[in-house]
Amino acid sequence: MSEDEIKTLIEKAKEFSNFSFVPVSSTAQGACVLTDENILIGGCNVENLDLSCSEDAVSVAVLKAVSEGQTKIKAIAVYSNSKNLPYLTTKARSLVCQFGKNAEIIVANDYKKEMFKAFELLPFAFEGDD
Repeated sequence: MSEDEIKTLIEKAKEFSNFSFVPVSSTAQGACVLTDENILIGGCNVENLDLSCSEDAVSVAVLKAVSEGQTKIKAIAVYSNSKNLPYLTTKARSLVCQFGKNAEIIVANDYKKEMFKAFELLPFAFEGDD
């Protein structure tokens, strides 16, 4: 990916973080998926007072992409307003691997960014019996 593409994905993820609903943690996160068709689809974290009903930004963005017929992920950026980088939850890692095991994952905040391939974050992920 080019630096411009990475910058755009991070900026879009940051924009989506503005829609976060975080009454528990106050930590807003946004995510932006880049599909194989070069479509950008975003999501944000949504907390519920019953935390078992909460969703992380990556899961929201991936599920939104799939619900819109986009089942091949090329890349995804995750932004957080925290000082800590927004590493993906196990659930989010599994979802990303399902739809793009070679997808580029970018985690970022206002201070730094790191990049990984999805399969690096979930080695030995179940791939089905194709």
